[in-house]
Amino acid sequence: MIRYASVRFAVQDMNDKITFAKFIDILSISRKSPTYIFLPELLDAFTDGKLNRGELSLPNLCDEANPNTLKAKANGKREISKEEATVLLENFDYDSLETYFNDLISNVHLVEIRNAIVRYGFKLNSSLDDSLIPEVCAKLMKKIIYDLSIGRKETLPPLEYLDFKSLSSTAIKAAEFKNGALYINGEKMPVSKKLAQMNIEVDGNLIFVKKLFEAYSEALGRKVSDQKDLIGTIYERHVSEHTKFYFEARYKENAARELFDEGENEFESIKKEIEEGIFDALYYGKYENGIERITNVMNTIATNLQLNSSLLLNIRGFINVSTRKGILHILVEEGRIKSWVNPNE
Repeated sequence: MIRYASVRFAVQDMNDKITFAKFIDILSISRKSPTYIFLPELLDAFTDGKLNRGELSLPNLCDEANPNTLKAKANGKREISKEEATVLLENFDYDSLETYFNDLISNVHLVEIRNAIVRYGFKLNSSLDDSLIPEVCAKLMKKIIYDLSIGRKETLPPLEYLDFKSLSSTAIKAAEFKNGALYINGEKMPVSKKLAQMNIEVDGNLIFVKKLFEAYSEALGRKVSDQKDLIGTIYERHVSEHTKFYFEARYKENAARELFDEGENEFESIKKEIEEGIFDALYYGKYENGIERITNVMNTIATNLQLNSSLLLNIRGFINVSTRKGILHILVEEGRIKSWVNPNE
């Protein structure tokens, strides 16, 4: 789908406070039905359909069989709990929610919704095109759910860090990636739960694992085609550690794509810089076997290669040594490194 330009917010009136119920009221400008009617579909869009499919442990969040419960949630008499908001946030899908708002908000109501948001203290840039109001709503809703997840029942401006989708944002200069989440000015912006659940088991069907087995075979002088063939050897731990490196790098690659508008291209810039930086060590170094080549190339990117091609490098902890090593295995998986034994094949 089309990515819109990032949106900046500024303080206009600190006395106004927006709540989840007031946010739904704003959306009702473009929806003729009562707010409690479209509450389930709104939260379902927030999670890309997981709520409706019963994949979340939230059986009582939107009990459509009980209109009174829905009404209480929609009008604010019954708050979304911290626990419910946390589960929602862990399963947040930006594209799904933005698509929902694009479909929900008709063109004739864009200005009215814009003005309603401004009345709660968020001054939108005068240059901001009204067509970006669905993006504003998606980012504002995420912030509201985030505040509920930490016990805040009201959301206050400023919301500058809603601009964190852009890596060129000034907010990114204060960003740090740790424990699987992005922190901006101390506030946690979780990566979706589905990324955190990536499998890290050694999988002999993956190309990079096959190429490691090839290098182990050469070094041991016998065929290695499965992890069990390494039991009792010095490479038993090696394959496990390098599998972790690979999946950490994949996690970061997917996180960059999910968190930032330009994340995919910026991560590719790092991959390309590493690919170019190891060229001499990979293809022209003198090695006894493929394991020596792996070790030397890994040391090159871990200690000697200075990376400066991507804005992702401005985020502390995002591209660490393990991620660099894992990117090498991504290059193998993508066929950009053909082999550790015979890289020129």
